[in-house]
Amino acid sequence: MKYLSNDKIVKNKVLVVGASGFVGIRIMDDWGDSAIGTHFLNPKPKTKYFDATSMDLESIEGVRDCSHAVILFGERDPDQCFRNPVHARKLNIEGTIRVIEQCMSLGIIPVFASSEAVFSGSRGLYSESDKPDPILVYGKLKVQIEDYLQKNCEKFIVLRFSRIIGSRRGDGSLLTNWLRQIEKGDEQIICAEDQTMSLISDKDLPHLLRLLILSEANGIFHISDGLRHNRIEILKQLISQAKFVDKAIRIERVSIDHFKSPETRPRDVSLSSDKIKALFNFEFRSLSLCIEDVLNGWS
Repeated sequence: MKYLSNDKIVKNKVLVVGASGFVGIRIMDDWGDSAIGTHFLNPKPKTKYFDATSMDLESIEGVRDCSHAVILFGERDPDQCFRNPVHARKLNIEGTIRVIEQCMSLGIIPVFASSEAVFSGSRGLYSESDKPDPILVYGKLKVQIEDYLQKNCEKFIVLRFSRIIGSRRGDGSLLTNWLRQIEKGDEQIICAEDQTMSLISDKDLPHLLRLLILSEANGIFHISDGLRHNRIEILKQLISQAKFVDKAIRIERVSIDHFKSPETRPRDVSLSSDKIKALFNFEFRSLSLCIEDVLNGWS
């Protein structure tokens, strides 16, 4: 797979607001000195403290060298958004709009991290032209920011992420959580058989961001492999490829409702990737290769 190297990055840098989280760390690692990152609670190497609810972007050294600002901060746990809506709104709406407005005043293009959760999951393989119909509070907050950008910004990028497949031990993503269960000796894994999703590798994600920025893209884009993956089938393939598994793992099939979340979870939030594929000749990492990436770094 051929990616653009950092020497092809435009002169301007990219600001990553919320660079200490799962996605931000990957962007910072991939973009290197071409990115300026901020943190709030979890400082990381080369990130600077920033409180989006009270501080100004101009307090960040080098911000005027940035052409784009990737907005990643906020309450990311859907359950917490439901249980503490005041806190979630302060971060995900008020704080985010505050940052977007400052971006506009500085001539910086906002790049907003949205989610598959903007859809109800009633049918799947949603395209960018489909009208959002979220059933989760988390998704409703994302839609409010998407609407704000479309009404107020001439130039913006919305990244609707499908399920991100992490490749690092302990990153809390789908495959690594299952591998942790297997490694500690669990012989049974409870898995929802009625939830379907699209995937995106954490290795592909920062490169797609690079392509969108360098191409001066504008609008909403699905960051997704464009396929429909059932949870059970993902788990089966992981077990099949994990050669260190020396005993049979029993899969207990349940409904997604078994996990007792405070809100009903969407069933099929798979996202079409036709728009991205029409723009770029990009080869998405397959599920098999994603699993290989995780296993290579596991031992």
